[in-house]
Amino acid sequence: MKIKKYLPDRNRQLLDYQRRALAWGLRQNNPAWFIDMRLGKSLLTIEWVLRKNLKRVLVLCPKTAIVSWVNELRLEGIKPHILETPQDKFEASRFEPETWKDGWFLTNFQTILTVPLFNSRWDCIVIDESSKMKSPKALLTKRLLQYYKSVPHKILLSGTPTPESISESITQLIFKDGSCLDCRDYWTFRFRYMHLEGYDWILNPGVYDRLKTALHHTAYFLSQKAAGWDTTEKREVISFTLNEIQKKHIKELLKHFETTIGTKTLSTKYVLPQTLWMSRIASGYLENAILNPAKELWLLNHLKENPTKHFIIWFRFNEE
Repeated sequence: MKIKKYLPDRNRQLLDYQRRALAWGLRQNNPAWFIDMRLGKSLLTIEWVLRKNLKRVLVLCPKTAIVSWVNELRLEGIKPHILETPQDKFEASRFEPETWKDGWFLTNFQTILTVPLFNSRWDCIVIDESSKMKSPKALLTKRLLQYYKSVPHKILLSGTPTPESISESITQLIFKDGSCLDCRDYWTFRFRYMHLEGYDWILNPGVYDRLKTALHHTAYFLSQKAAGWDTTEKREVISFTLNEIQKKHIKELLKHFETTIGTKTLSTKYVLPQTLWMSRIASGYLENAILNPAKELWLLNHLKENPTKHFIIWFRFNEE
């Protein structure tokens, strides 16, 4: 991914709730910001790292979040390095993290499962969406605990750190703080504080409250409502009529199971990919081609008419 050079945005200011969250974080060695989406977790992380004067930072995040990190860092005048996941062992063997210069390195979770990035003497590791390591049996959790637990500074970010049970915070706290309720690994915690009911391990009586207290003591929680956002939801479904180009390609797929868009020919013998391609064509975007600009024109107009409102746009395909 090529990133253009850019200058920092000196006019960007932290909002009140972000200043409070950052002030809390600066008192921590390993902060965890468990705050709702769109409240600025990445901005808090960047500010924290800059004020701590850390030089070598590894950000692990979902692949879809890398572009957002690039944009946030760009506003601070920082050009990050994008680490693409190697496709085979030969490509993985060419990674030499110990020779890399200082800076911000962005990659997805799959990369650390194939490349030994722990050799790079990181000052800080950021886990964006730390609920990914909620399971002690997951390979990602094992890899992080085995090789990255000794990184001097660790930052956990998530809007939903414990989506199903507070016990999902155990491995996250062990990674961040080195222990959870005086247990240095999940299995010791389970032996001391949990019991088996059917096929599930359940917290012993009284442990839930202790774990909740420990979690809130070591992490910063913030909802959109507490941040002062208007959380009244208004959902609206907007439909657009297919144009002639979309109709043409869908008709060809229905009749011949094949159509050509630009220089790309889509051809199959099966109904499943045929149906998926028709859905993508109906979305207005396919293979980097804009088949119908109606969506973006409507959205731009809507944003101009409502410049002070916040919107969440849901889409099905990455092209959108």
